[in-house]
Amino acid sequence: MTILVNRFNAPAGKEAGLLEMVNSWKESIGQAPGCNSFSVYTDQDAPGSVVTIEDWDSRQAHEAFAESIPQEMMADAMQFMTGMPEGFYLDQS
Repeated sequence: MTILVNRFNAPAGKEAGLLEMVNSWKESIGQAPGCNSFSVYTDQDAPGSVVTIEDWDSRQAHEAFAESIPQEMMADAMQFMTGMPEGFYLDQS
């Protein structure tokens, strides 16, 4: 099992759009091969930040899924982000 944590930051005025966009990914990511769960959270101390916590069979499963994301989709998503998300992989100890 691999946990992926991503933090997305919205530019001023785009916070609601970012949250809506990330929530719209729940079904497609949650049903991807190797994905066991996909949860979305808002940061209580940083209202412009949305955090996702994803449970994957492996890092390779997530990376294979990420490679399948159309570039146009990422380009559209960038209007709601200040840059690429900050992400990191965790192993349960």
